[in-house]
Amino acid sequence: MKKIKILISGINGYLSRNLANELVRNEQFEIYGFGRNTHKHKKLKEEISIVHLNELESFVKMNEIDIIIHAATNYGRSNCSVESILETNLMLAIRLYSIARASKVRSFINIDTILPRDYSEYALSKKQFVEWAEKLHLSNKYFLEEESQKEFQFINVKFEHFYGPGAPSHNFISWVTEQIKENVQQIKLTDCTQKREFLYINDAVSALITVIQNLEELSSFESITIGTGNPIVLRDLLFMARDIFGSTSTFNFGAIPLPLNQKDLGFYDHSRIRELGWQANESLESGLLKIKNQINE
Repeated sequence: MKKIKILISGINGYLSRNLANELVRNEQFEIYGFGRNTHKHKKLKEEISIVHLNELESFVKMNEIDIIIHAATNYGRSNCSVESILETNLMLAIRLYSIARASKVRSFINIDTILPRDYSEYALSKKQFVEWAEKLHLSNKYFLEEESQKEFQFINVKFEHFYGPGAPSHNFISWVTEQIKENVQQIKLTDCTQKREFLYINDAVSALITVIQNLEELSSFESITIGTGNPIVLRDLLFMARDIFGSTSTFNFGAIPLPLNQKDLGFYDHSRIRELGWQANESLESGLLKIKNQINE
């Protein structure tokens, strides 16, 4: 049986790496990827092939890639320039999209953010790419005769906040649990009365695999949100984590003003991913326990 060839941008990212390592366990898939932070390649399974960015276009054409997953992201941290944010989140994305169309790639899966466009430069740039993709989807610019029989597919995937063992230090739960483990007193926080959803990394990966395995069930242009559907008040999360870690940390709620752009983050309907047969398996409590024990099955 012919293997499904998948190219993943940002292969060294937390979600991408876990996805790639899980996919190669299934002999149905052949995985390729590229990304910055090449020192992290050692965290990838040896079956995953690395592609050089300057060879990208010829590689996709020659190897008949079936699916491109665009996960490379610049979050705009550490005083990143606007130019560098746009270079990754918009220009690289459009370049990959164009390569996919020109090379007859069947499906393009874009990893978007659930944050609204006015949240940050990062969120705005991610939304702008989706708008470009929607505009170009039926454009004559990329029309190929073969597409009348085999239509190009663009699937936009938006995740709630995912977490787990090995997540980067800027991840909210990673930061909180590190503070709690160190028994830091007077952890400075906002009032933490807002609700958020948190998705364990293995559930995030299994949701993406569900999307990949059900592409035939999806339309040619579709957006899917992925989350547990169980938001929690941040204060409750903090007290839960403190109990699980047996910490003596205390919380200084209200020490940091809540930014205006974080006050009205809404919740999304995740019914589409559930229609495809997916559901989250990990509770927040069990996920925090796995972080405590550094387990990632």
